[in-house]
Amino acid sequence: MKNLAAEGLKRLRSEFKKREVAALVQHLNRLVDRVDGEHSLEGLALFASREIATALQLPLRPRARVVIDATFATRDLVDSLNRSPRYRVLVLTETPTRLFDATTNVLTEDRTKPFPMVHKGPGGASRLPGGQGINRSAVRDESHR
Repeated sequence: MKNLAAEGLKRLRSEFKKREVAALVQHLNRLVDRVDGEHSLEGLALFASREIATALQLPLRPRARVVIDATFATRDLVDSLNRSPRYRVLVLTETPTRLFDATTNVLTEDRTKPFPMVHKGPGGASRLPGGQGINRSAVRDESHR
C-alpha cells in the first residue's frame, strides 16, 4: 500500500504544480499514516481529493492500482458491494447491548450513539432488590417484559 501511495505521489508531482496538489498530497499522506496494515483483511481503497480523504475496507481483493482522475474510480467499491451483502448483528445482553456492521468476513462494531447500550434497570446497572420473600428472578423477568 505504501508503495502504491508513493507511486501516486510521484505521479501527482510530475503531472501537476506543487501548489495545485498540496491539499490532496496532505490528505493522502494522512490516510496512509492512519491505515492499519495488519487489520486490512482483503482489500483497501484510498480515495483522496482536495476536499475529501477516506479509506474503505473492501471484502474482496481488488487489483492493485493507482488512478489519478477528475473523478474517483469506484468500480472495485461497487463490485464489492454487489458481491457481498451487508448485514448487521445486534448482540442483546444486559451489559452492554452492541451493534456490529458486517460484510462477508469483516465485522466492525458500531460505536455511534446510542451504542453500546447499557441496561440500567434491575439486573443491569441497578441492583436487584433483595431480602427474604423477594423473588429476584421474577423482578428481572418483569423488567425484561
